[in-house]
Amino acid sequence: MLKKPAFKYFIALSLPLLTTVSAHAFEYRVVTPLTPVQKTAVQALLKEADQKLPETLKSALSTVDIRFDKLPSFGMSSAMGSASYSRRDLTLDTSTLAEIVKGPNSSTKTNRTHKTKYQEILATVLHETTHLYDFANVHSDSEKEMIRRCDTKFAKSKEERIQNGSRPYACKYYENMTTSFSKNPYFLQVAGWAGQPENGLNQRTPDTYEMKNPLEYLSVNMEYFLLDPQYKCRRPGMYKVLSGHFRHVPFKDVTCNRELGYVVPNNGSSMAEVFTIDPSRVYQVHYLFAEKGSELSAGWGHAMMRLIVCSPQRKFVGPDCLRDIEHHLVLSHRAFVDSLQLNAWAGMVGDYDSRLFILPLSQVIDEYPKGQFRALRSLPLALTRQQITDFITRSVEIHWEYNGKYKFITNNCATETLDLLQSVLLSPAMINTEIKTPKGLYDVLLKQGLGNERVFFDKKSALELGYYFDSYEERYTKTFAIVQDAGLTSAKDFKQWIDSAASYRNDIIKRIDKTQPEAKKITAAMFVLELAARRSVQNSINNAIVRYLNEASSPVGAGDKKQAADNFLNLSSMFAKPAEFLPTDHGYGLPDQEEMLSAKSRIEQSAASGDQLAKETKKIVDKWTDAALLKEVETNNENIKLLQELLRAK
Repeated sequence: MLKKPAFKYFIALSLPLLTTVSAHAFEYRVVTPLTPVQKTAVQALLKEADQKLPETLKSALSTVDIRFDKLPSFGMSSAMGSASYSRRDLTLDTSTLAEIVKGPNSSTKTNRTHKTKYQEILATVLHETTHLYDFANVHSDSEKEMIRRCDTKFAKSKEERIQNGSRPYACKYYENMTTSFSKNPYFLQVAGWAGQPENGLNQRTPDTYEMKNPLEYLSVNMEYFLLDPQYKCRRPGMYKVLSGHFRHVPFKDVTCNRELGYVVPNNGSSMAEVFTIDPSRVYQVHYLFAEKGSELSAGWGHAMMRLIVCSPQRKFVGPDCLRDIEHHLVLSHRAFVDSLQLNAWAGMVGDYDSRLFILPLSQVIDEYPKGQFRALRSLPLALTRQQITDFITRSVEIHWEYNGKYKFITNNCATETLDLLQSVLLSPAMINTEIKTPKGLYDVLLKQGLGNERVFFDKKSALELGYYFDSYEERYTKTFAIVQDAGLTSAKDFKQWIDSAASYRNDIIKRIDKTQPEAKKITAAMFVLELAARRSVQNSINNAIVRYLNEASSPVGAGDKKQAADNFLNLSSMFAKPAEFLPTDHGYGLPDQEEMLSAKSRIEQSAASGDQLAKETKKIVDKWTDAALLKEVETNNENIKLLQELLRAK
């Protein structure tokens, strides 16, 4: 807790930052009379705090007075400590004295992350001292220059604008900077506060108090940065930011697990599965751009990131990994729509949750080029080996922690993908970037030299190496031409073919002359088109389901209708928030191995329940789904089986 002074922090710019000074330049000075026993115990606590604080922080403060007094209560809890910058002091509640005297080994145990009351008091001292540092408003020379350039009184005249250039986008952070670090754009970017009134990284927090505002986020995280050996593994992005700013590396000998766990929902035949990724096995990171479609949510395209993961059988990580498509992953920020229809207004005002899903590339190809006839451009990014590792680690961290609000205009797949890149690269060029659309992000990556568009110059090569995934509309057109040239159908194009009755296609399949030289080629073409027909009829069924469930009056009984609607929503949300499968009694940030084992067990149990729920829902739906559509599915499956037998025949 901090008592913010009313005066302007004009003294800050005259104070040095990040200078190395003797430890004697900083001192905690107890000004409240204490008994000899209390004084000895308090001095031991303060000495430990002094030893843990970075020298760069202490050099900005010098002397901090320590007082003991009764602090006010807030609801059911009482404040343990409070800082006042105007007095340059720190007040601890008198109730803490008894625990301080007990010492670290005899202190009362708690169910909070710091585990004992003594450790919580120590954390409080570090927390409040961080507040004092933050409101000292000290800055490096480069920050002072940015503050000067961005001052609201600066560059008002035409002459000043000509001399100093255009106003950087990052000025929205620097122009009213009244703290040392909690308003720094790089800190805010990694902390999850950049440009957002609420922090979306709220699913795996060590202390919900950090979600109050950036000031508290900084102080809470300093507690764990300085006290928890696992902080560098739990929150590696923020550990790097704090370590860099304060030139301080606590627990440098701690090593973190190289493999990172994540959850894939609806993975093929399974409802969900847990997998791991080793950043050292990723060859490249690409910006994956899905071209725009006809649907409301597809009007600007879709921004994703692609990880070129090498096959486990491949000995070396290199260009050959581009061919290991079955192992590649896609990071996709998506709106979680907790209703049976996408609502434009809800998308505008942020009524949908936004989460980062990690999906197999094959699933994304099925969704876009095959299902929606939208091409994918996979733009390789010029990242160093360390940046690739940092990017993957940060992505998995967000996968577990993030639950933001999706807005089609201001907080969408493109802006969130940019946030992800900004929080990893932490460069002035990226921080000064503002975009609204996936295409805008694509152009920015090219302009800043991060993207390599030369890979698309040779379309054939781009298709072969997986830099470009063309719309299957063109492929289906060429495939259908084989059937058409064989004189087997009067359909004018592939769309008419796959929309025709499955029984009509069945008759034609049975007329294939296996003795013809082109028989295998024709059969293979029909097989590809029959798979497309399966997708088409399934879409028809899905659309019919949504239509029936949203109609005021429908042939569905009220009980069945509600049950089916509830089941669909339960199935769609079952694995959309990975953090729900982790233990809630400990842990924050990236889950450790013990937590991942627990999550894996819980997900397997939920997947089994989900499979059963899906079967029950299908029984309900089949009762009122158009019999003709169900017959289409049955005949379509028969066609696929028949074509497979023909392809296997010698």
